[in-house]
Amino acid sequence: MQSKVKQVLIAMLAILSMSCECPTDIKSPTIIKPTVFANVLFINAMPEQNLNTLYVLSSSKIVERLDTIIYNDSSQSLIKLKNYIPVGVMVGDKKNTLKLAKTERTAQGDTLKLLFNNVLNIKKDSNYTFIAFGAEESVQSLMIKDYIENPQESNIYIRCINVSPDAPTIYFTISTEGYTRKFSLSSGEYSELANSPAGDYSISLTSADSTIKNSSYEKLKLAKGKINNIIFRGNFKGTSVNPRELIIVTGNYPLK
Repeated sequence: MQSKVKQVLIAMLAILSMSCECPTDIKSPTIIKPTVFANVLFINAMPEQNLNTLYVLSSSKIVERLDTIIYNDSSQSLIKLKNYIPVGVMVGDKKNTLKLAKTERTAQGDTLKLLFNNVLNIKKDSNYTFIAFGAEESVQSLMIKDYIENPQESNIYIRCINVSPDAPTIYFTISTEGYTRKFSLSSGEYSELANSPAGDYSISLTSADSTIKNSSYEKLKLAKGKINNIIFRGNFKGTSVNPRELIIVTGNYPLK
């Protein structure tokens, strides 16, 4: 019998510990829902070909579908704008957990395989960027607190991130007229948030093993008043499936 082709979908389950407390009348349980929230920017940087679509769910209900950021798609812009998503913050001894899973359609129906399960340390009225990367069998993640003191709409905020799971150290050079910043990042590392002047930017990449030498991107119009995540992702070592590339994910930071 021919094996059926599995349709693989990845789901991010932002389960906010929706536990149930029952009053004296156990027939009418009370569902405890969060009343305070944090804002999270979710980014999928996993290089598996079939793991490009993420869903954020709360208590099994889809809250947000995260559009696929397709690898090496010349029809798409290098810069992607994404919104922060409100995530309920549980208080007391209740924990905020994040689950990453994929569903597979089999002859017996859809089955769910858990890939990642971790406690989120988030605080109300705070902003974060969550990045999933690495291989399916060993998912890695970054949870970065996004804090800008007195954010200004006229400024550009830049962060460099290396989430290519097999990459050596990557040297980032970010520059505009009269301004240059350099960052050296191993896989899984990110830079501090740089408050930068407005202007057209160029980005140059070099790898520690010299596989990449001054790969450059010119005349980039980074968004003002937002966090521009400059992300190096994908399979570094020459594979044809989602090879290494640079993307910029701009978080629509909630200015106050």
